[in-house]
Amino acid sequence: MSLKSCKDKIIRVQRIINIKIAKAYRAVSNEALCVLTGLTPIAVNIEEMAKLYEHTKGSSNKNVIVYNDMEVK
Repeated sequence: MSLKSCKDKIIRVQRIINIKIAKAYRAVSNEALCVLTGLTPIAVNIEEMAKLYEHTKGSSNKNVIVYNDMEVK
């Protein structure tokens, strides 16, 4: 997710879906919608999968342990 425009498009799509799921108004922020619906932001999932792929397929260092769970900040 190096390009901001791609990330913005993905967030826009997920926001519409979250609004429909939560039956909320459009004035609610994307982060609040993710909390209300209990869904992880798509951009975070994509970055996590990219890191996992890089550690397993792309890297020459095979001794790296990668967990699928992300910490909540």
